[in-house]
Amino acid sequence: MNIRTQIFLSLLIFSYGVLASDEFTLLKYPKNEFQPAQGEVFIIPVKVTTEATVKIDIFTPDGDLVRQLTSEKPLKIGKHRLSWDGKDSKGIIVPDEAYYPIAYATDNTGKTLIFDKRNTGGEVIYDLQMKITPEKNISFKLPYPARVLSRAGIKGGPMLRTLSNWETKNTGKIVIRWDGFDADKLKDLRTNKKLSIMTRAYKLPEFSIITSGNKHLDYRKYRETLVKKTKAVSKKQYALERDGKRIERHYYYSKDINLNPDVSLKFIEEYPRNKEGHPIINCPCPIQVNLNTKDKVQLQESLYEIAFFVDNEFVSEQEQGYVPFTWRWTPSGLSKGEHILTVNVSGLRGEVGVKSLLFNVH
Repeated sequence: MNIRTQIFLSLLIFSYGVLASDEFTLLKYPKNEFQPAQGEVFIIPVKVTTEATVKIDIFTPDGDLVRQLTSEKPLKIGKHRLSWDGKDSKGIIVPDEAYYPIAYATDNTGKTLIFDKRNTGGEVIYDLQMKITPEKNISFKLPYPARVLSRAGIKGGPMLRTLSNWETKNTGKIVIRWDGFDADKLKDLRTNKKLSIMTRAYKLPEFSIITSGNKHLDYRKYRETLVKKTKAVSKKQYALERDGKRIERHYYYSKDINLNPDVSLKFIEEYPRNKEGHPIINCPCPIQVNLNTKDKVQLQESLYEIAFFVDNEFVSEQEQGYVPFTWRWTPSGLSKGEHILTVNVSGLRGEVGVKSLLFNVH
């Protein structure tokens, strides 16, 4: 949620007052997730204890209003249902994400009351009891709808692939499917005894609406059509605990941050190639690391570092990174044959870009 949205909501609450849950409330959803791209509709049950007109605003997790639902006429005392087809105000099917409702009830005196649960969620979920199947799929259970981060790497070495990028997941058994390869499809990691898979999760705000199944539009591109990119906030601005429970810092960050920066890695000089097309390195060689323009701007908003690994072993690091960055490296001590060079570009907000290249030593 951005700061401007928080101020706006605070003014609304000050003006109208927050409605007690026994006066007006959203009721438990029949289900927490739906697929609007498949024509599904999401039902939002409401309860009013006095005749009132009900309005529900649907927001992105970054505070952008995408759709407004109304009862059109006053609802009588009791339980009612409003529905959302998963489209925004322009008729576009929203990308897969978790969307947050704010509901308003206005009675015949003009008094407006608000139901808003967006200040909930963020609590770290522990004891996921993660299991890795023989195929190296990742399996665990979620007690609540949540965001999940999962990455594969080498103990004491590089991160090699992001498997789930704080994606929204519903309650129940979760299976993250993985072919076992690194991000560049160079090596099957399943036989590596030092393979390490990290999985973390935190609760979504209460009454989140999860959309899935939209294969044509991602959230980052969608937000570019709505507002200027929201800057990540400093964790110092927000408490990292609530009621004694730790809050995951990503909870406060804009959800369109790319946590997998697009990294390029190349040998600057031309070298002979073997029959597989890999460069043959036998002398000091300059290596260049760069980022695409959009990710470069994002990472420059905070500090980041660049780390190099050869055959998954750490060899060098630039703690205050900048790009394009040129590293002069001498491949001394390496045996003849095939090797792999990997770079990790890591930001303070959890970004980790990875790129690997195969090369040979003669």
